[in-house]
Amino acid sequence: MAIAYLYPSEDIGFRSGIITADPQIYGADTFHDAVNDPANAPDDDITYIGITNSDGYVDLGCYLPNNIHIQSIEYVRFWLRGARSSQPNNQTRNYPNVSLNYLSNNHNNLTVHIYSFYPDYETRGSTIYYNNPVTNQPWKIADLKPLIFRIYIGTEVGGGVTEPARVTQAYVELSYNPAPFNNAGPFLLTML
Repeated sequence: MAIAYLYPSEDIGFRSGIITADPQIYGADTFHDAVNDPANAPDDDITYIGITNSDGYVDLGCYLPNNIHIQSIEYVRFWLRGARSSQPNNQTRNYPNVSLNYLSNNHNNLTVHIYSFYPDYETRGSTIYYNNPVTNQPWKIADLKPLIFRIYIGTEVGGGVTEPARVTQAYVELSYNPAPFNNAGPFLLTML
């Protein structure tokens, strides 16, 4: 068994929610650069996606690195690091949230919620998915080419929110059985 981490490497699209304010990029040039920190090295407030008094989402694509040769996939797990916006005067009506959704065939299939308020960041993982949550079938390599997921980020409008809800890190944990090697190189099994 081997573990690999897949990081966002492409912006697929973004959209504002009910209020016409788009998610903003802080400290980076692209959405994926704002959240592709290594699993063990989040940069928190250096680069992140944020939004204040609005909601929206960002769709990002992850690709398998060329140096990973997979015979079979054991599981996939989604990870997100973020902080909800400030909640001045402990106003309970302000319920900001950050979530990550796995997209396949335009279905939102899972959600990872962040409960910590800014400035405290929290890292949370999804359920471990031994099967693709859309098909309920074992994962195939084709499911990961690319793996597109959505980061939803939002705060309730009003309530004196002064700091944005933030996402600083998003990645996918992939547990897999490596393809066997011989002197000629790896034997790659295509799982379509």
